Amino acid sequence: MELFNSKQNFIYLSDLAATVGAVLDDAFAGRKFWVVAEIAGVHESKGHCYLSLIEKEEGSVDLVAEMRGVIWRNYYGFIAEKFRNVTGENLKAGIKILFCATVRFHIRYGLSLTVEDIEPGYTIGQMLLDRMRVIERLKQEGVYDKNKSLEFPLVPQRLAIISAENSRGYEDFINKLENNPYGYRFIPTLYPSAVQGEKAAEEICAQLKTIGKCKRQYDVVIIVRGGGGISDLNCYNNYLLAKAVATCPLPVITGIGHTVNISIVDEVAHACRITPTDVADFLIETVSDFETSVDSLFTGIASISQNITSDNRHEIEAALQNLVHYSTVFLKEKRYEMNSFVERFSFSLTHLHQALGLGLNEQERKIAILDPKEVLARGYSITRSNGKILKNPEDALTDDLLESHLSRGKISSKVV
Repeated sequence: MELFNSKQNFIYLSDLAATVGAVLDDAFAGRKFWVVAEIAGVHESKGHCYLSLIEKEEGSVDLVAEMRGVIWRNYYGFIAEKFRNVTGENLKAGIKILFCATVRFHIRYGLSLTVEDIEPGYTIGQMLLDRMRVIERLKQEGVYDKNKSLEFPLVPQRLAIISAENSRGYEDFINKLENNPYGYRFIPTLYPSAVQGEKAAEEICAQLKTIGKCKRQYDVVIIVRGGGGISDLNCYNNYLLAKAVATCPLPVITGIGHTVNISIVDEVAHACRITPTDVADFLIETVSDFETSVDSLFTGIASISQNITSDNRHEIEAALQNLVHYSTVFLKEKRYEMNSFVERFSFSLTHLHQALGLGLNEQERKIAILDPKEVLARGYSITRSNGKILKNPEDALTDDLLESHLSRGKISSKVV
């Protein structure tokens, strides 16, 4: 191969690209490779599917390799349909795939892989493997059963709900609660969040954190969404989301899919139901069970009380008879003492009355002696000057008119 390694001996870019292409064609012509990679991006155009393929360092987000891939339209329809039928998922970012490809180099677009087939079983296996790793990690951290260990409220009525505001699943859930046949009243509060897709795990975690700060306002947390494929449940196998649910300070109930596939979030939640309406039924039944148990308790108490009364009727009647008998004997024994007390009290009362009578007569006699009329009869008089009783002669002035009251009349006089 001729070397172009000096300023004078150069080569054009197109010639270099053609040379590289020729070398690659010689090396990889007709060869097919089964390759494992993660899809970082998908773009469809004119029936073709263009993939951004990456490989990350184990346990890290750092990239080890990156390459473009393309599925031409004559293959794309078949491959996409097969993948979707097996996995329930469209080809999208975040999925690991095992695919058969040939190496192709274009002088304008560079190196790429032409995908001719995809093995969907590998993708499902990777999902399960990743799922097992997350579960094992949660168990090692001691949080896998933490939410399940919380005491579930007897009457869960104050509900913190994480769901998409306009989702059909959320609407079905609310309608079921509001139209329950018992007329129970629930108090739902919506915390809006994406419930599928790349942002779902992050947004649900954020809302769980918000709810945790005001946990005293709620009885339980509800996470609901409508139905979807297996891939739509991938976010519910996310480690950070699963841990947020497991460590939530309130019991979490999930209703996030119509399929039989159970996500890690379902496993670590306090309770899981398949659909949002199933969650609503669960809440209604829980309240109904509590009401039934209370009614049964009251019925049991009434029955026990009746049985106790019936079984002990003879003992109660005997006790009443004994009470009457001993009361009669007691009264007879105390009758003499009562009669004696009455006699003593009557005598004392009579003596007190006589003593009080003598005292009153003496007081009446003294009052009669001091009566002004009696005083005047004994020769005394009362003299007034200008209407006032005159006690001292010096108080009478010349020409004052005096009036003296005697026992049988009065005398007027003038001071000279």
